[in-house]
Amino acid sequence: MDIFHELRAGLRHYELLLETCRMDIRDEGHFSVAIIIPVHGRTEFNRPVCQYFQKAIQKAGIKISLTIVEHSEHPQHQPLCPDWVNYIWIPQKGKPFNKCLAHNIGAIMMQHCDYFLFHDVDIIVPRNFFENVFKNMVGRDAVQTFTERRLLHCNKSLTDFILDDVAYVESFHKGNPDVSPAKVGALGGSIFLTKELFVKVGGFDDCFFTEYSIEDAAFFYKMQLLGIVGACDSPPIELMHLDHPPGFNRVTKQADLDFYSAISILELNQRRELADIQSAHMAKYISVEERVPDYVQGVIDLMAELFWPAEMRDESNWGQQATAFLKKRGIAGKIAWDDGLDKFIYTKAELIPQPEQIPGPSPVSMTYSDLLKIKYPSS
Repeated sequence: MDIFHELRAGLRHYELLLETCRMDIRDEGHFSVAIIIPVHGRTEFNRPVCQYFQKAIQKAGIKISLTIVEHSEHPQHQPLCPDWVNYIWIPQKGKPFNKCLAHNIGAIMMQHCDYFLFHDVDIIVPRNFFENVFKNMVGRDAVQTFTERRLLHCNKSLTDFILDDVAYVESFHKGNPDVSPAKVGALGGSIFLTKELFVKVGGFDDCFFTEYSIEDAAFFYKMQLLGIVGACDSPPIELMHLDHPPGFNRVTKQADLDFYSAISILELNQRRELADIQSAHMAKYISVEERVPDYVQGVIDLMAELFWPAEMRDESNWGQQATAFLKKRGIAGKIAWDDGLDKFIYTKAELIPQPEQIPGPSPVSMTYSDLLKIKYPSS
């Protein structure tokens, strides 16, 4: 099999496909995180997954969008979506359900973000989900958002209680008789990654895999090839998988296995070449602008205000100037969440201008609270 020929022949013209989609986009502007949930049937899970994500989004305190992307013959999920949820319907037109296609269309439409979360409709998240995901993302480009590479499976009785709003997942844990750890080593289910890495790997392989297949594994291995990827073990995140009958195609098709095998035997440089082709194609549809995430920008602005000499800045736009000034000096920041305080770790703190009049600790060890004490000494 000539996998390169198959890829080039299968690359999609998304602009043509988008013209056939039904869109109900409620959220506009830029988001820290864009959640994409592909669906085909399983309408009973629409309410609980949206309900639990709403609680997690409210607790996170950052701007997050949620988009349901349905690939089906008829738009079953649209009337079920709450008014704060975005909805996209891709007409199936007699073709197999394509989960990868739903992921990619969702990402293209919701690309004004810093991170994507690709999440299955049958997986429920806890309230502190996003706080703990960001803790696990320090120093990484992507994470699988649950601990030990395995989910907690709810049996049918517990699932029915959750669907009926009689029970809540926060009340259950690994030792409960209605909950059992799933097989360790899953590669999909819930993947959180930077937008840059999504474009770098070329998105999901919608030209190779359809229905419920090994598409998550292929995507995961591409991420490992081109980025720093991990699981959510520090702190651990437990996600609940709701019970349901097996999907309509739990047996991986031979064609999908053939594609997967053809990719697996490629040399490392050939895999990168394959990803480069996909990345160049995806970059036509998703722009990756140089942009500092909102929660980092706030700390940079405060640093700029403290360390940028007033006589050197134009008061009309000093924030932008100062940000550029600091970025040019190679200041790199990573967020470490600790009791709700954002700690900035500076890799080149010696390049920050440090007026002798500034009291307190060196910027190399400053936390956000330290910065606030300098700015507001009486508080």
